[in-house]
Amino acid sequence: MLVWAALAAGCGPVAYGPEPTSAGVVVVTVPPSRSATSATITSGPFGAGQVWSGNYDCPQGNTALKLIVLEAYDYNVRALFDFYHAPSGAKGMYVIDGVLDPRSGKVRFRPVAWVVRPENYVMVGLAGTVAADADRISGRITDLSCGDFDVQLEPHR
Repeated sequence: MLVWAALAAGCGPVAYGPEPTSAGVVVVTVPPSRSATSATITSGPFGAGQVWSGNYDCPQGNTALKLIVLEAYDYNVRALFDFYHAPSGAKGMYVIDGVLDPRSGKVRFRPVAWVVRPENYVMVGLAGTVAADADRISGRITDLSCGDFDVQLEPHR
């Protein structure tokens, strides 16, 4: 099992906007994915610790998105879907599992479990394509009421 520590006030390991004034630490136990036996990648564009940043569109409007890779093995990936809607201040995070088709570059993520759930939000999946240079993923949110998403791989720090 993976244990992930997240800032309760910031809803994730990646900060958006100003620093929280009083942050507690929440320890979340994330069950291992059924396909991953290690956090090591053997092929594909994903690696543990990567952060993919961008945005998506749903009924609430344009929303900041970070996909934080927890583990990757072969063409399977487990990540955190970490979001922040600036106009409302809504922040949330949930676990997603993804599978990449190496021939087409198509990737599909399905929601697994909430880590931090804001009121009136539901988990959504992603269906997209990894760019040829493996530094961008774009596509559609799988919920019919939503639109597109686009994330880019952040440089390694």
